[in-house]
This record gives sequence, C-alpha cells and structure tokens, in this order.
Amino acid sequence: MRRGEVENGGDIDGQFVFMFRQTKQAETFAKFVLTQHPKP
Repeated sequence: MRRGEVENGGDIDGQFVFMFRQTKQAETFAKFVLTQHPKP
C-alpha cells in the first residue's frame, strides 16, 4: 500500500513539473513574440 502511494505521488509531481516547464516555455515564447512584433 505504501509503495503504491509513493509511486502515484511521484507521477503527480512529475506531471506538475512538466506542466510548470511548459508554462514557463509559453511565457518566454510570448515575451519573445511581443518583443519581435510589438503592437502598433
């Protein structure tokens, strides 16, 4: 029982880190686009 809980927790943490990285990449990309193509 304990082992399964730890494994599930690890999967959830992995998904969170993956989502966090994706969000950071999206923010960086958005800033890059805004600096390359400023609004008129």
